[in-house]
Amino acid sequence: MELKDTPTHIESNEAGFDILIPNPDLHLATSGVVLVIGFLGIVGNTLIVFVKTRRQMASPTSCFFTALAISDLLLLCVIMIFSIYEIAMVGGNFSRTKGFVLVMMYLHRLFVTTTCWLTVAVAITRCLQIRCIPRLLVLCSMARIRIVCAVIFISSFALQTFQFLPVCIDTTDLGVTLFKVAGVMNLVFSFFLPFGLLVISNAFLIHQLASHRQVMLRYFNRSPMSKTSGQPRKATRSASSPETSTANSSLSSLPQRSCAPHLTSARLSGVSKKMQTSTDVKRVTVIVLATTVCLLVCYPFEAVVTYFSLLIGASDDTCYLQYLAMVLLVTNSSMNFLFYFTISCKFRRTVIGLIR
Repeated sequence: MELKDTPTHIESNEAGFDILIPNPDLHLATSGVVLVIGFLGIVGNTLIVFVKTRRQMASPTSCFFTALAISDLLLLCVIMIFSIYEIAMVGGNFSRTKGFVLVMMYLHRLFVTTTCWLTVAVAITRCLQIRCIPRLLVLCSMARIRIVCAVIFISSFALQTFQFLPVCIDTTDLGVTLFKVAGVMNLVFSFFLPFGLLVISNAFLIHQLASHRQVMLRYFNRSPMSKTSGQPRKATRSASSPETSTANSSLSSLPQRSCAPHLTSARLSGVSKKMQTSTDVKRVTVIVLATTVCLLVCYPFEAVVTYFSLLIGASDDTCYLQYLAMVLLVTNSSMNFLFYFTISCKFRRTVIGLIR
């Protein structure tokens, strides 16, 4: 592959891997923006992994958030390596090889797929956690969450290998055709299906976010502890007995508020516990909702670029869409730390304590 004198495109001699650069200045500027956002995202996702793996942060949702941070971290590393290589290639220091392009495309699609499906999994898990509070430990145990994360990574690896294996074995037009057909199937399983699941789960999350307070209060009121915590025990003897009358007379001589503070504090502690639990549920749900909405906004551009690149090939329009999709994809992988740090007080305190 050689860099032409005209700054319109870079041609590759490999079939199916033509790389167009209609505006080298815009290409360099986009690569620079991607490097800056990607560096901040790597720092943020590294902090997420360190914080979410601590013992006080252990929960099924934190397990999904840790796997999502690892996937985003690996995706940002791949994108930054490719951006640095693109800057060096435009400068004339390196030439593009088919092996490097295939490896970067494979890793890029792999971690994009894992990020998308992990976001779907955390949204569905959050819906179950809010809706099925009494069976929470059974439905969303840590062992099941780890199994789901492992299945997502293994399935994404197999799906991407199925797409890239034909073009690695057969470099003729047949291999490129099989690569495009497998790419369309891959796009269905890695975009359209999770996109639909995210829309449905977000609708349930918004509905449950508006009604979760009533659900939690109803659950706490039905639990045995809430029925006995704030109520005094009934007297076992009748009030007409002489022992009871003597006890009542002795109690009447005591101050009127001797046992009232104990009952009042018990009731207030129960109410504050309910309020604190309800607030924590709301904050975690808002974090999940913000993460899924950010993915729904940023990921469609990546899917559009992949679809048009597979069907109609590279063009000036797909190049401009690719610049926008790359910036949005890096932004999506870098925003989770801001969501956690802004919304979750517990996460913010843990990060500040870890830095200090």
